[in-house]
Amino acid sequence: MSEAQDKFIGATLSHFRIEAKLGEGGMGRVYKAIDVRLRRPAALKLLSPALIRDEKALKHFQIEAVAASSINHPNICTIYEIDTVRSNTFIAMEYVDGQTLGELLTQKGRLPQSQVLSILEQVCAALSCAHENGIVHQDIKPDNIMISGEQNRVKVMDFGLAKLASDTAKREAGDAATMDSEDSVFVPDLVTTTFSGLMGTAAYMSPEQAKREPVDYRTDIYSLGVMTFELLTGKKPFSGDSQITLLENIVSSRPPALQRKGLHISARWIPIIRRCMQKRPDDRYQSVKELRRDLSGVGKSIKAENNLFHKIKDRLAGKKGRLLLSAAALLMLAFFAAFNSARVFNHSDSTTRAAQSFPASTTSSQAYQYFLDGQKSLWRYDVRAAVSSFQMAVEADNSFAYAYVLLGMLLRWQNRKEDMKMCQAAAQKQLPNLSGWEKQLVLGYLYYFKDEKIESRNAFLKAIELDSTCIDCYFGASLAYERLYDFGSAIMITQKIIDIDSTNIAAFGNMSDMYEWQGNIDAAMRYAKKQLDLILASGDMAGVEGAYESFGRLNHYLGADSIAIDNLIKSLHYDPRNRDASRFLAEAYALSGNIEKAEQTLEEALSMPLKPQERANIYQYYGTLMTFSGQWVSAIEHFGKKRQLFRRENDQKALCVGLIDVCELYFELRKPVLVSREIQWYASQFGVDASEGACFQYVDLNLRLALSEGKMKEAQKWSKILSSLYRESGAVLGQARLAMAQEEYAEIVSALTPIVAKETKPFWGDYLRLRYLLASAQFKSGLYDEAVQSCKKALQARHIFMNPYISLYYIKIIALLSEIYQADGRFDLALVECDRFFTYWKKADPGIPLLVEMQERQQRLRRRIESNL
Repeated sequence: MSEAQDKFIGATLSHFRIEAKLGEGGMGRVYKAIDVRLRRPAALKLLSPALIRDEKALKHFQIEAVAASSINHPNICTIYEIDTVRSNTFIAMEYVDGQTLGELLTQKGRLPQSQVLSILEQVCAALSCAHENGIVHQDIKPDNIMISGEQNRVKVMDFGLAKLASDTAKREAGDAATMDSEDSVFVPDLVTTTFSGLMGTAAYMSPEQAKREPVDYRTDIYSLGVMTFELLTGKKPFSGDSQITLLENIVSSRPPALQRKGLHISARWIPIIRRCMQKRPDDRYQSVKELRRDLSGVGKSIKAENNLFHKIKDRLAGKKGRLLLSAAALLMLAFFAAFNSARVFNHSDSTTRAAQSFPASTTSSQAYQYFLDGQKSLWRYDVRAAVSSFQMAVEADNSFAYAYVLLGMLLRWQNRKEDMKMCQAAAQKQLPNLSGWEKQLVLGYLYYFKDEKIESRNAFLKAIELDSTCIDCYFGASLAYERLYDFGSAIMITQKIIDIDSTNIAAFGNMSDMYEWQGNIDAAMRYAKKQLDLILASGDMAGVEGAYESFGRLNHYLGADSIAIDNLIKSLHYDPRNRDASRFLAEAYALSGNIEKAEQTLEEALSMPLKPQERANIYQYYGTLMTFSGQWVSAIEHFGKKRQLFRRENDQKALCVGLIDVCELYFELRKPVLVSREIQWYASQFGVDASEGACFQYVDLNLRLALSEGKMKEAQKWSKILSSLYRESGAVLGQARLAMAQEEYAEIVSALTPIVAKETKPFWGDYLRLRYLLASAQFKSGLYDEAVQSCKKALQARHIFMNPYISLYYIKIIALLSEIYQADGRFDLALVECDRFFTYWKKADPGIPLLVEMQERQQRLRRRIESNL
């Protein structure tokens, strides 16, 4: 079909205007388009109708593709969105100006070793990142590798499409599949039989793919071996007269030896290809990182052989020729040195002066480019992309100290402490080679890693003294002040960044965070809005998910639910795996009374590919939502799933914190025996005693259990332990529990009032338990107005999913407020609070004591109000 006949040319799908056709294959057609909303080019892949008939397969593909797009790796083609318009399902992705590796191979026949090595290193970097995030490509081949002509960078495309095709093929083939023989283990593959022009795909399949066995990341390693063989020789290792023959050869035949004669291929390639293409996955490289280590040896071998070639050439030339060759070599060396120096030290970046002059600790232009990519991602709070870029920077130059410390900082934030220590050691090793403000900058982070807060701050401030225009120095100082909880100084330092560069996205994000920590949500909102506006105005959506999340979260804290929900939905559109956005969105839905939407949000979060820690967190949020809505059977079930994941990791701290999850519910259900069982289980697992190794929850639960059983002496013992082991609020909590049991209400009011007065962030809900105890004591003392004010202050909490007890006490405070109004004769207000309670508990499990109490109160209040009328 010519472009003139193509109905899509010139058409608009959603907000994409199609301009030209780029190609066509079995998966569908690919077009170049313009995103009219964001004013950027995009590639649109319209999926073949055969691929989208199976709704289950399509949904699974959408999940995998969205997960792959969230990686944001510089060597992975970014997926912008997946949509269906007028029955046309398409993938909108990053437009790469270049050609596929398959096209390049067709033009040249085979590629030089150095080019093959460069391509493989970048493909491996992409796959390493994908595999670490639980994503397997399953269709690595030259046609799925783009080579950017402008940047000379590799982009891996089409994550998840092979799985979609395979799943659809299984459904379509069924039991009626035609075989060459009854005993064949193969069924026709949609990728290679249903569509035309894709016969090559089967050639890159691993044996387990060919046999329809389960696959993992090692199938990609096999395909890499096949592709490497072809790139070096111009031929595929296996062939066949038919697809069945080809697949049988892949399963049963040994790969041909790499023929080096006449091709001048290094012998170092042979063991690498052989190991990649082992029939059994267990015999291959067990990670892409292992493969990359061996590839580095190939690079050294090629360099050595090239040097040997030039030495031989020099010997063959005469003395005069050698002098002329040496002079030419010196001129070339001088030229490349000047070129690299210009790229490293005079790189033109429009955002900051710091990026133009920094860094001095690398002489690798490639490392520097990766560093700039990482810095740009970091300044947009795009942590995953920043980690990937900094990793590539230090791999390109293992002496790059500043890239190491920035990578270490991000790994610390991701709780990857061992990896952080490796970065710390690598940077420390390079410290003697540094000087001036750069040395102080690296020192500041090294102190930061060791939690030496004062020394870290002083080093960063010294760096500012040495260069008052370097934005990196100010960022370091702001981080140090934040670690010291000196948010006022952090704000002043960050303002300096804005003074230098009024478009620095991270500076506005940092200002928003600092004001939030101070409790000034209005100021935090202003800076969050500016951060979001700057990203949207730039046309580059990297980091936009975090900006939408921040703006939505702050609106959530202010109770602006509709604005919060709108922005949090946008955040999840750009990053469906953003757990914080899912949590805040579920909170906003829950507090607005839409429990069903809150459940749906967390169900969607659980459908994403997640690491055990991430999945455990979602289970906790889900259990907390169920606690909040009175669905306690489901709450206990989800808390149990969370516990199972933490037990596999043998995470003592997480399991101790998790004690509170179910025990709070058991106390409310008046089941102290079940609380005792939980406490005994934890003590037996970890051997804790009353004085050492016990977390706050363990001590507090023992105190409450003793009180519920009337064992005052034992309760006093646990209260003293709380006072000796924990800070002021923990100690006062224990004393307040004792005083409440002894009906010493005035003492509780006296002790808790000055404590809760210190709270600056009521929207976080940190003091909710203390406020509940205070309001209860005020109510029991007849201080109704004070009790009402305490309850209203407590109900400013919006961070109700941070801990399960917060959501429970939020509900209990509503019930208490209703009781206070009733006792004070304000029956209409008491009924309003009852109605609010049942907005949240409309699906509550029957028989919960609190539910029964509120049902009875609601009936009494209605009768009382009706009788007065």
